[in-house]
Amino acid sequence: MVVLTVTFFCSSLVANGANQAHNTNQKDKIVVRLPRSRGRITLRGTIINYTGSSILIRSSVNASVKEFPTSSVVKVSTSHVAPYLQGMTFFSQKKYLQATRSFEKAIQQEDRKWVRREILAMLVRCALQAGDDRVASSRFLTLTESDAETFYFHLIPLQWTPSPLGNLSRLNGLAWLQNKSATTRLLGASRLLLDEKYGQFATTEMKALATNIDRRIRSYARMQLWRLELQHPKKLTKFQLERWRKEIERTPSSYRAGGWYLLGMAYSYKREYEQSATAFLWLPLVYDQDKFLAARSCYEGAESLLQIGKKHEAKILLQEVVKRFGETPAAQEAAIALKKLQQR
Repeated sequence: MVVLTVTFFCSSLVANGANQAHNTNQKDKIVVRLPRSRGRITLRGTIINYTGSSILIRSSVNASVKEFPTSSVVKVSTSHVAPYLQGMTFFSQKKYLQATRSFEKAIQQEDRKWVRREILAMLVRCALQAGDDRVASSRFLTLTESDAETFYFHLIPLQWTPSPLGNLSRLNGLAWLQNKSATTRLLGASRLLLDEKYGQFATTEMKALATNIDRRIRSYARMQLWRLELQHPKKLTKFQLERWRKEIERTPSSYRAGGWYLLGMAYSYKREYEQSATAFLWLPLVYDQDKFLAARSCYEGAESLLQIGKKHEAKILLQEVVKRFGETPAAQEAAIALKKLQQR
């Protein structure tokens, strides 16, 4: 019920933007790279739409509409309603509840559909930082319904660590598995992949998604399947782990966090602790958009370093988990580990 309510709330907000009059006096600015050259051009006018595939801008000079591929966009400048700016301030201060309230006000006041998607992405980030996967998933799916090629796809709240499923999460996962959208099925398969009752159903779907035409979905699905292989760590070989590493490095940078975490776990199971620590540290150092996963990865990295006698380095990492990710379960474990280190 919670998820359905949030989905309806967000969907109506995104959809309503299309029915409101666009502010034709809006002065936006974009910088784009010229094709087959190192040159850049700056255009001013009104952005009509901005998706994962292209940007449309109406020139302030002659009112002509120009379209550029999103891949060529260097910078976008626009104005924002006051609640959005306040939300960004709260978010930078890690006040995620206040940020959520501000962004919800902003999305009600904003009449540009492409900016509403930007605000919705911030609401996804807030839910992720708060550890609310149900709300994050619902809002993420609303975002992809509005723009299937969204450049915020890396925010998809997939399951990477073993976690118990509540009844509502299980029901949502099952419903998502039967959806027409490949993105929605990916979320459902991720939730239920290790579930005793629906795990086989989820595995079949995840294997199908691993051949999906959409590279983003295909890459995530392939890495998600490693979770199954980690259930039998003794069968893992060095060749497999090297293949995983190469797969991660071929994956777009913003999608690599979960893969590095799973590779770290695999190396840890194989007692190759130096390599496991190296893999784990990618998350707190580079890919920390999911603070719970980054915290867990940082903690596991410290544990790996302890296994090879690097107590000083491990202590620094444990302190980092406590200080930087204080509201996560990993921080509680890190605090206990630090006390044990001090007693030695």
